[in-house]
Amino acid sequence: MLMPGLEVRAGCAGYGDLQVLFGVDLSIRPGAVTAVLGPNGAGKSTLLNAIAGILPFWSGSEWLGDRDVTRAAVPHRVRAGITLVPQGRELFGPMTVRENLELGAFQCRLSRRLMQERIARTLQLFPDLVVRLERRAEELSGGQQQMVAIGRALMSEPAFLLIDEPSQGLGPIVVEAVLDSLRVLAREGMGVALAEQDGSAGLRVADHCYVMRSGSVVWSGSAASAASGGVLRELYFGPRD
Repeated sequence: MLMPGLEVRAGCAGYGDLQVLFGVDLSIRPGAVTAVLGPNGAGKSTLLNAIAGILPFWSGSEWLGDRDVTRAAVPHRVRAGITLVPQGRELFGPMTVRENLELGAFQCRLSRRLMQERIARTLQLFPDLVVRLERRAEELSGGQQQMVAIGRALMSEPAFLLIDEPSQGLGPIVVEAVLDSLRVLAREGMGVALAEQDGSAGLRVADHCYVMRSGSVVWSGSAASAASGGVLRELYFGPRD
């Protein structure tokens, strides 16, 4: 059976009295990578946080297939298959890699066997973590910590993985390894949405992309279209004089 898509319709959100999102429409398809691109302050992180339920939508709606999840609490969204890898990773530094991964399954109440199977899946995706499983997360490199953060999200077996600025602060080789893991997950049928300030990194992995500026989507289309003809430069900074 075909997995339903995840949609935001006319989403508005913000912080306190400050509105950040203005009528955003976005669709995340199963089995594809959707990039949300734009400069710093465009509203990308706010959008992912609202989709994950960390922030409420002020107006508009969010749909998982024909199911309205606009007001669903974070645990309900996780159980429905929507999981966020936050910007900055937000690992528990003094805890081991294994313990951080296990926290990702907190809402699932897994048996020990299923817990081990899901940890093994993460280690298959990120072999660098195999020999670091019992090390504290704070002892790892930035790239390894990003792998743990993605692995923690995967422990709930999401249908949709939202990942905020996955390339931030990482070297080119590590960025490519992280992007490769997202390609693998999409090929396996997961819907992946990544927010990226680095448009070139986002387009290397994306099938479809949205470009945001000042809290609105100003362009959407295929990644191939966005990559051609200097489209991104104009969408980020406006047309040349």
